[in-house]
Amino acid sequence: MIDCMRGPLFILVAAIAWGLEYPLMTSATRAVGMPVTGACLFVVSSLLLGASLLARHAYMGRTGKANPWPGWSALSPTLLVGAFGITANLTGLQGASLTTPVNMAALARSDVLFSLLISVLVFRERIARQAYLFVPVMLLGACLLVGVFRGAMEAASIGDGLVLISAFFVAANAFAAQRALRRLNGLAVGFMNCTLNAVMFVVVVGCTDSLSAIPAALRGETGMALIGLGVLAYIFFACYNVGLRTCPAWEARLICLLAPVVAAVVSWGFQGKSPESGQIPGMLLILLGAAGIVWLRAGRATAAEAAPASSEMCAATEREST
Repeated sequence: MIDCMRGPLFILVAAIAWGLEYPLMTSATRAVGMPVTGACLFVVSSLLLGASLLARHAYMGRTGKANPWPGWSALSPTLLVGAFGITANLTGLQGASLTTPVNMAALARSDVLFSLLISVLVFRERIARQAYLFVPVMLLGACLLVGVFRGAMEAASIGDGLVLISAFFVAANAFAAQRALRRLNGLAVGFMNCTLNAVMFVVVVGCTDSLSAIPAALRGETGMALIGLGVLAYIFFACYNVGLRTCPAWEARLICLLAPVVAAVVSWGFQGKSPESGQIPGMLLILLGAAGIVWLRAGRATAAEAAPASSEMCAATEREST
């Protein structure tokens, strides 16, 4: 059972790291702007992932288990991961500037639905019927938590369309990462993804007037916040990609809805903010949905252990998400 729960546990750690990023990203963005914040985040996380890869290779070499560095044929699938990530970031940032925060908060959660649709319609995965109950429960909880029902959503705009495109590519990125993980370990996939996004943000910084914000990004509390963001992003990408090896992409995106819960708790506990109307019920709904996913997976694991099945069958069961 522990082996079958390993993937979701890594995704859970990734979601916690992602949630911890929100307060730091808010303060850093206000100080130096989104382009510089994004560039620092991905550069730091890329350097940390690269260092981890080197350390892993050196350790494997000392134990006699080192594999040769992957060639182009193994690395090429990560280009699709990076391309989807870059597209999601660019369309999401542009969409955020053209729509309201309420619309942004609501529409960004649609990556869960896109993940489920891609799983069913494209990859023909079998989804447990109970899962169709937990998806709307968690989405409703996320909408309550981020305040969708506290503000009126405005009519559809170009910005809304860009946010939906971003959400689609967030979902597609997870499936592309799962394909790349067939040939590479999670650190390598995360490193390539972060590096490509770092290059994109550095180019954006160079093409805009954001260069003037760089001195402020290198000192004081802002500099510490940016380094902290990079470290949290490193934890997210390392754990997320390891978890995606055995956790279905739609399930991973659903677990990531816990990130706003973590962000809310941090805001209440460390930033002196008070819960707003609907946030606590929203949090409870998200936790209820997450508990339902754990219950489903535990049931599958118990059934796999009861049957004369091998570990390969357990992994196949996870992939099918039945």
